[in-house]
Amino acid sequence: MRRVRTLTARVAILATAVSVTAAALAPAAARSQGAGTTDVVADVRQIVTFRWLPGREADATAIYTGPLRAIYDRVPAIGRVRVFREAESPEPLDLVVVTHYASMAQMDTANAQLRTQSEGGRRALQFYGDLSAMSAGHHDQFVEMLPHLRVSRDTASAPRGALVVYEYLRAVPGGLEALERELELRVRPAERASAAAWRSETGRMLVSDGWTHLRIHTVSSLGAWQQFVAATRTAPTHRAYERQIAARKIIILRHLPDADVR
Repeated sequence: MRRVRTLTARVAILATAVSVTAAALAPAAARSQGAGTTDVVADVRQIVTFRWLPGREADATAIYTGPLRAIYDRVPAIGRVRVFREAESPEPLDLVVVTHYASMAQMDTANAQLRTQSEGGRRALQFYGDLSAMSAGHHDQFVEMLPHLRVSRDTASAPRGALVVYEYLRAVPGGLEALERELELRVRPAERASAAAWRSETGRMLVSDGWTHLRIHTVSSLGAWQQFVAATRTAPTHRAYERQIAARKIIILRHLPDADVR
C-alpha cells in the first residue's frame, strides 16, 4: 500500500503549484443574478476525498467533528468547512472534506495560521498525521467557483436532509469556453425556471484528475435528483449543451453538519 503523505504537506505543494493558474483563470467580479438570487464573493474550494482503513472511519470522522473543527473555527483565513459522507457513488469513498477560501493566496495564509494552532494539547499538524495513518488513500482537488453561473432558490438554509450532487464534467477538446457559454446563456435560465434543484453552482477546476468543471446541485432527495435529470434531458437546450461535454461523473453526498465551520 502506498504511504499517504501528510495532508498539510500536500496542501502546501498544491497551493504553490496552482497559485499562478488561479490568478490567470480568475472570473470577473461577482454580478447580480436577478430575482431570487444573490451576489457571490470569490470562492476557491479544496475538495479532499478519503478512503479509510478498515475500522478507522469513526475515529477519523471524530477528528473532523472534534478537534479540527475547533481549530478551523479559530483560523480566520478559512471561509468555511463542510464535510460529507457518501450517499451514492460509482467509486469507493468514505468522507469528502470541502474547505472554502477567498483565493489560493488566502489558502497560503490559512496554512501558515494552522501551523500555530493546537487543541487539547496537540497541534493541528499532529491531527493531520493521525488522519494520514488512518487513510487507505485520499486525493485533493481545487475548484474556482464561477459566481455568475450560480442559481439559488433563496438565501435560506438548504432543506433538512438535502443531498449534494457533485457532477464532474470534462469539456470536449477546445470547448471549455463554449461549455461555459452554454451554461450561462441556456442552462442557467432553464434551471432558474425549474423547482427540481434548490441550488446549482458551477466551478472551473484548478487541480483535478482530468475534469474541467464541477457542477454542485443541492436537491431534497434522490427522487428530486431524478426529476432534475429528466427535466434537463427534455429541455430544448439539452443537445447543444451535451455536445460540449466529453465525459461526466456523478457523486451524491450527504452533509455531516456536526463538522460545519461557519
